[in-house]
Amino acid sequence: MVLKNDFRKASLFVFFALAVMIPLSCSSVSKQKGEQEDLQEIADAFNSAVRWSDFKTACGFVLPPRKQAFWDQMDEMSNTVRIMDFQIREVSVPQKKNRGTVILRYRYYHMDSPNMRTKNLQQHWIFSEQEKSWFVAEHNLQSLMEGKKK
Repeated sequence: MVLKNDFRKASLFVFFALAVMIPLSCSSVSKQKGEQEDLQEIADAFNSAVRWSDFKTACGFVLPPRKQAFWDQMDEMSNTVRIMDFQIREVSVPQKKNRGTVILRYRYYHMDSPNMRTKNLQQHWIFSEQEKSWFVAEHNLQSLMEGKKK
């Protein structure tokens, strides 16, 4: 009889432990999935704005200390590169971090050459707790200008 009682107590403990742990782990996974979906939407908006040369909108997604460099790069890029399209290939947000990475594939051409080019880019994003939004820290769009004729 004592063994049966101990087994019941152990079973109840395991049941309650699982009842608490499963929802906590699910909420953690669901939060991470939500952060990835949010980042994907924001990265899509930023890169769409760049694709259509709407640099004023795109600049709203850039960290404030990097806005001047962004404008300088976009001024140069608008005179040399035309983006045909882009595709978000992967979005990753490590658990318990306010950083994310987006991998994209860009199709573009240089205005002085009709050859279509393709390049994979990696962008680094930071989540601002204060603003409750994602901001691009490194967009790597300048790499689309590499190999242009001078």
